[in-house]
Amino acid sequence: MLSELQQLQQSNPTQYQQVTQQISTNLTAAAQQATSEGNTTAASQLTQLATDFSNASSSGQLPNIQDLAQAMGGHHHGGHHHHSSVNLGSSSSSDSSSNSSSASQSLQQLLSAFQSSSVQNDSLNPMSIISQTLESAGITSGS
Repeated sequence: MLSELQQLQQSNPTQYQQVTQQISTNLTAAAQQATSEGNTTAASQLTQLATDFSNASSSGQLPNIQDLAQAMGGHHHGGHHHHSSVNLGSSSSSDSSSNSSSASQSLQQLLSAFQSSSVQNDSLNPMSIISQTLESAGITSGS
């Protein structure tokens, strides 16, 4: 998913901006739904992600992977971590040239961990929201 965003960012900045803004909008809607269902934890995570994608849209940069990781993990509040510390037990002895791919890999692991955790409702699942938005924009996952 992150690699698709990265490719889009480089190949078509205008579409990247539109897609990240749409993801932000969809995440915001999900946050509102979570709030109305009384699920404040999901609501705050979705709101944080929506903000990151909105910032990514206006800056043209990729969303903050560290925030994404923390939102997906859901239990790291506060505390500043170094960007290279996104690690889920995968042996990451990576040099700086492979940082983005290892971060992307860690992010995928986080997203799938989040997906298989307490979220049964797809409409509140950030992974589902983001991948459905990418699919509806014609950017297909898993190529």
